[in-house]
This record gives sequence, structure tokens and C-alpha cells, in this order.
Amino acid sequence: MFRNYLGLDYFFMAFVSVMMTWLFASVALGLVVLLSWALMFFLFRKNRSVYKELLKREEVTLLSPINGQISGVRAGVNHPIFGDNLTEVQMRIPIGVESGLNLPFNCEVAEIIETKGKSFYRYNEFKAASEQLTKFKGILVKLTGRNGNLVGLQMVKCHMGGSPRLWVSSGDRGKMGANFGQFPLGGTLLMYLMPEYDVIIESGSSVDNSQTFLAGLKTRAGIEV
Repeated sequence: MFRNYLGLDYFFMAFVSVMMTWLFASVALGLVVLLSWALMFFLFRKNRSVYKELLKREEVTLLSPINGQISGVRAGVNHPIFGDNLTEVQMRIPIGVESGLNLPFNCEVAEIIETKGKSFYRYNEFKAASEQLTKFKGILVKLTGRNGNLVGLQMVKCHMGGSPRLWVSSGDRGKMGANFGQFPLGGTLLMYLMPEYDVIIESGSSVDNSQTFLAGLKTRAGIEV
């Protein structure tokens, strides 16, 4: 079956609405309804999960958690939840790309915080001060690895997008590349890295979910990333 973030009830609703329109209205209107449903299923499509066999690399590298583009990188950022002197990797998820959220490394979900506040237009330059970082509408996720490494993810809702959805809870564990949520119609994702991570991707680069390497631990620089 076509992989999708929408449930089976949506497929049933689509079938019934198209058939009812064809039977009791017109074929032309039925085609419009069919195309509308096809567009919705396309926007909420789901890629097949990819688990990379990276041997030792899986503990020292980070993969992109989204499909989209790097819109900026800031060093020396202090975050009220994730800590101080972090590197902030700003990622933009456009409307139309597959909008799944995947784990960037083998980790445990240490904490999930839902924030209320203002939305942020994904194509604007993000330069919020430290004390303003939790004033945006979205979700904060703190991820921890076996070696004590910490990665913070902050999903910020866009005016023209949906709210992020997660299907994990605090204490859940998952492998690199495991799907843990969806960001309907995209938005902004901010990734916060400890100083021990060396960012190996530049602003403006396109990234693929669970395919593109973002950073590696400096303490294990001998391992190619």
C-alpha cells in the first residue's frame, strides 16, 4: 500500500467521497475531488525507513533528521533547555517534501517539551536571542546517547504549515534513522550540538533524511564521517 502519514480512515473517506461524487454529481466534479485527495496523499507521503549499517560510525556521527535545506549555522548559542555554548544548525523544511522526522543517531528521548508562542516564517533569517528561543510555537526534544552526548531538536511551526507530531515519549529509545514523528507541510527545525561536535555541512546545502551527514564528534576525528 502507498506509504502515508494519513490513516486508513482517510483512504476510506477518499474512496467514498469520490464514488459518491461520481454517482450523484458529475464525473468532472469527481475528478476534481480525486485530484484533491491525490494532492493530500502526496503532501503526507512517507518514505521507507532507512537504517544505515555504519559500524562504529553510528556513535560518532549525526545524520540529517529531515528533508530540506541548511538555512544557517550559529556557534556559541546558549539555549535555556539544551545548555550553553552550543552550535545551532538551522534547517528549513519546504512545503511538498517528505516531512518525516528521523533520529539522527542511536539515542534515548530524554525530554519532550511543547512550547507555546509565535510562529516563524521558514524563509526568514533566524537570529533569535537566547532568551527568546523558547518563545516560539513548537516542540523541543532532548536526545542523549550512550556516551553522554546530547543533541537538542527544536521544531518551530511556520505560519503556512502544520504543527509537528511525535509518536515517541520520554524514555523511548531508537536507532539512527528511525522515524519518530512528522512535520506536516514543513517548517523550521533547529538542531543544537555540543562543542564536541564538528559541523561538516555548510549553509545552503540540501539535506536528505537519514542520508546526509551533518556532524561528527571531534574526540573521534580519526573515524571518517
